[in-house]
Amino acid sequence: MPRTTSLLAATLLLTLTGCGSQVSATSILSVRTSVPAISSTSQRLTHPPSATSLDVTPGAGPPGTLVTVTGYVPAVSTMTPAQRKAVPPVGNVQFGGVDQGLNIEATSITWSKVHPGEYTLKFNVPTVPWLTSHGEHALVAGRYAITVTCVGPTVSGCALGPAQAHGSFTLTGPIAVHRRAPSLHFTPDRGTPGTTIHVSGWAPLSSIIGQPFGYQLLWNPPATLAN
Repeated sequence: MPRTTSLLAATLLLTLTGCGSQVSATSILSVRTSVPAISSTSQRLTHPPSATSLDVTPGAGPPGTLVTVTGYVPAVSTMTPAQRKAVPPVGNVQFGGVDQGLNIEATSITWSKVHPGEYTLKFNVPTVPWLTSHGEHALVAGRYAITVTCVGPTVSGCALGPAQAHGSFTLTGPIAVHRRAPSLHFTPDRGTPGTTIHVSGWAPLSSIIGQPFGYQLLWNPPATLAN
């Protein structure tokens, strides 16, 4: 499971070759709904299970809380055992909703062997701000929508929404205040092709795609920077 703290002080090595280099990383989330809480997929959701709601345990907590989400995908329940084995063991969960929430991609999923179609996934509530189309989203107490996408049979474009199921999670204190400005540092800051560079910095969370992926580092030729 990826950890939100992994982006607070990211360090990595980059080799300058004159070609494009890319690196990535990842993050975390949480949820709750009106469906009775359960501890694993070996237990049964309310019958028949809802395909649009999520069971979240716990339904409230401070940043960093480990949350278990349980849901149901009808299409998987009607598959043969052989077909179910081909269903991806990962999916996406959003803390704050599909549009402006923190997107945690490729989150590990456990499919129930007892009740086909039922699944569980786990994630940690973010501990730092994240980026949205409107800029940085501060981490503040309150109720957050929890949604999932791309859970079950692969569907082209599923990551763009709409959400398959919804829940909510209430974020409580204490919440640390983060006032650091995004930064990026290189040591050394110049050199010949083949130079090994130590990169460090801090930024709000971006979407998370499992560890150790995340932000990208792009090599731009001097002519590009001059423009």
